[in-house]
Amino acid sequence: APFPDEICSHLSHDRKGIVSMANTGFNTNCSQFFITLARQDHLDGRHTIFGSVPESSWHVLSDIEVVRCRKQCPCKPVKIFTATIDVDPWENEPLPPGCKIPDRPLIAGDVPARDCTLM
Repeated sequence: APFPDEICSHLSHDRKGIVSMANTGFNTNCSQFFITLARQDHLDGRHTIFGSVPESSWHVLSDIEVVRCRKQCPCKPVKIFTATIDVDPWENEPLPPGCKIPDRPLIAGDVPARDCTLM
């Protein structure tokens, strides 16, 4: 179900690597997100920013940027295998009703680490 925007005036799409919620209008966030490939000030106030790609990993964004597309869709899948949460603002907050933290990772720990390049 869609959930409300969480717009923060001190956050901006002011550089490459900003991670934001995709939406189709006010308070229509679901599970899709996007990562900016350059400054995109026109998105400020319209999309919830919730993360950023560290500059040390921008080479991955450069690889994604050159993937051939047809009708605005990549011709080959672009997959994210890992993500790191550096700051968790909800760390000491109670979970919403009906939610629980898994007892083990949802992906087996024996999956080999992959280099940050497209395959």
